[in-house]
Amino acid sequence: MPGVPPTGVWLGASHTLGRPVPVGEPYPHICRRTVAGAVTGQPVRLRWKDCAACQDESADGAPTITPLEES
Repeated sequence: MPGVPPTGVWLGASHTLGRPVPVGEPYPHICRRTVAGAVTGQPVRLRWKDCAACQDESADGAPTITPLEES
């Protein structure tokens, strides 16, 4: 509906950041964060390609930040 503000939260960002992230705000950067994998529970390091905010900023797919070196 036009003129009705969106309600709800970004689920992935809210889980990753540990706080509610309202959908009325821009999607935050979650890159370079470590979260527990949904299936295995093992730690997973999110990269720029996993980050919706980075993808929105980069139309050609190039990273907008310098990714951490893989260990």
